[in-house]
Order: sequence, then C-alpha cells, then structure tokens
Amino acid sequence: MKKFSILIISSLIIILSSSVVSANSFHNLCKYGSLSRIELAIDNGANINAKNIDGETPLIFAAKYNDDEDVIKFLIYNGAKVDDTNIYGESALFYALKYNKNPKVVEMLVKQGGGVNLLGEQDKTPLVYAINRGDAKLVELLIKNGAELNLKFKSGQTLLMYAVEYTNNFEIISTLIKYGADVNDRIPYGASVLMWAARYSNNPKIIKLLIENRAEVNFATSLKETPLLYASKYNKNSEIIKVLIDAGAEINRQDIKETTPLMYLLKNYKLELVGPLIDQVDNINTQDKDGKTLLFYAAEGNSDSRVIIKLIEAGADINLRSVDGSTVLINAAKFNQNPEVIRALIANGAEIDLTDNRGKTALMYAIVENENLDIIDILIEDGANLNYRDRVGRTPLMLAISKDELKITKSLISYGAKINAFDKKKETPLIYALKFSQNIKLVSLLLDNEADINFKSWDGMTPLMYAAQYNSNPEIIELLVDKGANINVRTDYSWTPLIFAAKYSQNPEVLIKLLELGADSNVKDNKGKKAIDYVKENEYLRDTEAYLKLTK
Repeated sequence: MKKFSILIISSLIIILSSSVVSANSFHNLCKYGSLSRIELAIDNGANINAKNIDGETPLIFAAKYNDDEDVIKFLIYNGAKVDDTNIYGESALFYALKYNKNPKVVEMLVKQGGGVNLLGEQDKTPLVYAINRGDAKLVELLIKNGAELNLKFKSGQTLLMYAVEYTNNFEIISTLIKYGADVNDRIPYGASVLMWAARYSNNPKIIKLLIENRAEVNFATSLKETPLLYASKYNKNSEIIKVLIDAGAEINRQDIKETTPLMYLLKNYKLELVGPLIDQVDNINTQDKDGKTLLFYAAEGNSDSRVIIKLIEAGADINLRSVDGSTVLINAAKFNQNPEVIRALIANGAEIDLTDNRGKTALMYAIVENENLDIIDILIEDGANLNYRDRVGRTPLMLAISKDELKITKSLISYGAKINAFDKKKETPLIYALKFSQNIKLVSLLLDNEADINFKSWDGMTPLMYAAQYNSNPEIIELLVDKGANINVRTDYSWTPLIFAAKYSQNPEVLIKLLELGADSNVKDNKGKKAIDYVKENEYLRDTEAYLKLTK
C-alpha cells in the first residue's frame, strides 16, 4: 500500500510539472512563434490565459515580443483577456507600447479594450508610454479611446509636463493640448506647465505653443518663481528667453530670495541678449537677500567682459559688499574663468585687497577656488598683497601649497611671497607642504628658496617632525635630512621625529627611512615611552618590518 501511494504522488508531480512546462512553452511560443504553430498549440489544449510567476499571460508575451498583428488578433479572438494584468498592474497594451515596433499591435489592443487607464508601475498609464514612444498618432488614438489626459503622478506632475520634460516633441505636446490638456495646471504650490517647458525644453516653438494656448507668462509659484526665472536659471537657449520676454515676461520680478530673471540672464548670456535689458533696469544696484547685485551675478558666471563694462557704465557699484562681505572682484576671482573679466573690474576701480567676512582677499580665492594661473598673475601684477594673512594667519602661498599647486606656488615665489611667513600656529609654507602634499618637487622648491628647515611651530615641532607624522613619502624624509634637518631633535615633551612616525605614520617605510638615516630608537619621552612602545599601539606599523628593525 505504501509503495502504491508513493507511485500515485510521483505520477501527480510528473503531471503537474508537465503542465507547467507546457504553459511556459506556450508563453515562449507566443514571443516569436508563427501563427500556425500558435494555432496548433491552442488546438492541443494550451491555456490561452495561463499566467507565469510574474502574472504574465501569453498575450502579454506576444504584445511585448511578437510584431505579427495576426498573432495578437488570433489570441484575442480565441479568448485572451485583453485587460488582464501582471503583478505590476500592467496589461498587454503597456508592453506593446514599450517594446513592440508594430503600431498596429497597439491599435488592435486599444480597440479591443486593453485598459487605456490602467495604472502600472509608478502609477504610469499606457498614455505615458505612448508619450515616451514619441508617436503622436498613438497618443491621439489612446485619447480618442478614453485615455485620461489630466491624470497626475504622485509628485503632482501632469502628463503635459511629463511630455515637455522627457520628449520635447512638438507634435505630442500639440496633440495633448488639442484634446484638452490643461496648459495652466501646476504641481501643488509649484511649477506650471510653462515653467516646466522653460526649464526643460530646447524648442522655442513649444514655448510659443503654450503661450498661444493661454499659458500664464508671469505665473508665480509659492516661492515667487516665474517661467522666465526658470528659463534664466536652467535653460541655455536664448531663443526661449526671447520668446518669453516678447510675450511680456517680467525681467525684474523678484522671487522669495529677491533674485530676478535678469540676475541669472546676466550670469549666463552675452551682451547681444542682455545689453538691451540692462537699459530697462530701474535700480542697477538692486540686491537679492544675499546682498548680491546684477554686477555680482555677471562677474560670477559671464565670460563676456562687455557685459561687465555695460553694467559699470550704467552705474553699478563695483565695490559694494554682499551679506558675507564679498565684493564683485572676490566673486569673479572665485568663479569666473576669463582673465579679461578680472582686468575689466580692476580697470574700472575694483579694490584688489578688500576682504570678506572670513578675512580672505580676491587673490586668496583665486588660488583656492579658481586655480586659474592667468587670473592669479593679473591680480598680483595689479597690486594684490602677496603676503596678506587671513583670520588664521594663512598667506596666499600657504593656501596654494595646501591645494598642492606646484605651478601657482612657483609663481607666488617668483613674485616675492615670503617663504618663511607663519600662521597663528607658527606653521610655515614648508610645514604646509609636508602636511598636505606628497610631492617632493614642491618640498624641494621651498627648500631651494631658503625655507627654514629647523623652524619650530608653536608646540615645538620641526618640519621633519611634521613629515614624520603626516607624510607617507620616505623620499621627502631623506631630502629633509640631506638638507640639514636635525634627525634627533626633541620637543619640550621629548618627542623625536622617530616617535612622531611611530605614533602616527601609516607607512612603515617612513619609520625605516628614519632609522636608516640615524634616528635614535632608544630616546624616551616624558612618559618614559620609546618609539617601539608607540609602534605596538599603531595598527599600521605593528607586525611590519619597521617593528622588527626597532627590536634589533
């Protein structure tokens, strides 16, 4: 009896397995198979509405892969459920729109009730995929068959906004508007369709189309942003700017931060576009909430020095400060890559050594943020103070070294930067090089220009000690010793360069190099500890050759 039960169960498993294989085989047949083979499978009992593990039916497979409309027609006429969906809520129509190259397949599914308003993944409807496909005729077909035009995504974005952002297709956008898409719809408290187009479209005809269909040109969000502000900030197509301005968009309208479209236009566009607009400004020194004027914006981003000159001639205050104490020249030195803009500002009275609230000058920002050697040279040649110190005592030379800028460092030294100046911690340019750079050429440059090799910082550390602690290049250690650095010098608490390396270095070669050059491994600090005691605590050095050398 037990053997008989096992036989029955085994037979059932085989039957069930065979039916699964048969279903999977029919799905695959519908992908690429011919009509005659599919007909034969149906005649032999294939389940036309069987679902696989993802809930996909043979019709979904056919709609996705098979571009023979006769196959689709046969499946439908033999009982395939057109609006059946998979586990993602998507019917055959979704997959035909996404993947099938034959538009007749889509047409057939639509006309047979394929679920034009079903919500699939991310709440997208078939109309979204028709828009993605870039086929205006299919978009029109779906709409004529009841597709909802004014549905919104969870973000509040409309289909018209979606079409503007992702297709930039004039025909599709025109079709959506023709059938009633709301051109003045908007995201709650946010952007309108025209704003979306002003930001994302590179086709001025689309902007014109929206305006011709009564899109509000000066609509403002809860942040007081307008279509022209969006275009000015994000769009590089001057024709779109012109269309909006010609339609009455206000160039001086302020948003919640008190910035205007003209501020961004001056940052991004040349004189041919913005020149006439400058003449329309009531207050040339109007400021945003950060205290930046029109001239600030132009100096930050505009490579056309003529724009700078035009603003100055119109009365822009060249030395006005923003909220953070920056001047126009400081911001230009930070962000603008055109040396002629810097020249124009200086030639028209910009004060070179004014500082912001952090105590930094235009030269300092040119070094730290811009790294344009031509601009640095212009500032120096026009009188920038080479040895000015910021609030923590750093000079331009120290800042250049901290950025590991060899060419800028060479230039500053050639102009006369003080090689042994020190900051509030009594750290010199050489110490900065040893802390922030692994470049032996940079260190050599400073030493060749008489950097003090045994200078002591506020806590008694010498350059060699800094190298031992911060630098992983053993060649730099050797260079310092060759140039006269005292290898066994001690701090007030009796730490030597070797102890600094033992405590902090992550490279065993640094410690080995110090030993090879004569470092005394028997020196004890004020706590009675030697270098080997610190190596035992250093995960990067214990169990290395450096440890073994110390134990000998």
